[in-house]
Amino acid sequence: MAALHTEDDDAGSIARAWSKTYAKDAQGQVTADFEGAGSVRQEVVLHFAESRRTQEITVRIDDETWGAILDSPNPAPESP
Repeated sequence: MAALHTEDDDAGSIARAWSKTYAKDAQGQVTADFEGAGSVRQEVVLHFAESRRTQEITVRIDDETWGAILDSPNPAPESP
């Protein structure tokens, strides 16, 4: 995950926080909604089935390589 991070902040600590937050959830079913056209940047909403949490991330192309903007994980409960 740290290798995908495209921002200038500490990718290692953010990737560790993501791994800690979503380790159990990622072992189950995960689906994603891709919003927008995605030619340069796209919002992706991850849905974790077991915990019913969601997390939005932004993916973008940077120097012809796709990467992600990994903000600190802030899972939201799924809407009923």
